[in-house]
Amino acid sequence: MEVQEEGLRPSSWWGSGRSPDRIFHVKALLEGVLNSDACCVVGDNDDAPVLPSPQDKESWQWDTGLSGMAKSWQQALDQRWEQHWQATGHNPGISRLGKHMFRAKEAGLRHVLKNLDAKATQLLEVGCGPGHILAMYQRMGFNCLGIDISPTAVAICQERGLNAIEKNVMEESNLYDLVTSDGMLEHFLHFEPMAAQMMALSRRFVLLIQPNHGSFWGRVLPCLAELIKGEENMLEYNYRIADFVDVFHHHGFTVVANRPVFGDVFRILLFQRHASLPTP
Repeated sequence: MEVQEEGLRPSSWWGSGRSPDRIFHVKALLEGVLNSDACCVVGDNDDAPVLPSPQDKESWQWDTGLSGMAKSWQQALDQRWEQHWQATGHNPGISRLGKHMFRAKEAGLRHVLKNLDAKATQLLEVGCGPGHILAMYQRMGFNCLGIDISPTAVAICQERGLNAIEKNVMEESNLYDLVTSDGMLEHFLHFEPMAAQMMALSRRFVLLIQPNHGSFWGRVLPCLAELIKGEENMLEYNYRIADFVDVFHHHGFTVVANRPVFGDVFRILLFQRHASLPTP
């Protein structure tokens, strides 16, 4: 497959070997404006788990069993997502603009994956949430499974007739032809361990749908969401598209599609395992 679009800058925090000190709290992803179930509404903020700030990162206790992720931070994040899905009451609504966003994502996915034999492709979506993207893959004919750490999100998927189970991706060992996620990696202070696990589970491809903080609307709309939603939104870090490309390249995966969607607010990134890299 050929790269459909580059548009990448040459350097990144990861390539320099430094922590991403330039990143900042966005707390409001675009979906906070577009999609009522993508911003974390947890009711009384006093009851919500408190996530450590980036300034506290040096004092965190790192657990090597979680490949370098801060265990306490991860547990707080997991709790907050679960509270969010509980707040939806098993009825995750989507705004009119959010529906346009999901249609744009589905059109982009169909274009990027058009050369794959869906029926012969085993697909894993990591962090499937209530199944909006998982349902797209199912409509496209993929043999797909969604996993999520939230029992409520998994229950919503199952109520919708989707194949989903409650599981932490770090505990997954089965291999898949295509491993995907939608707007997940930007919620980690250090996303490489999660990305590495996704690559370890893939025989051929990894696909990411990521917010593009380098585009005009990718910068403006999160700011609007911050003004509207404030503390109700999930913590997000301002990674560049080049940061993801650099990390995957380092692990032997080459970007073969880099497609802007929804006014370049998002990028669909398809990575392929390099031919010289042994298949798991």
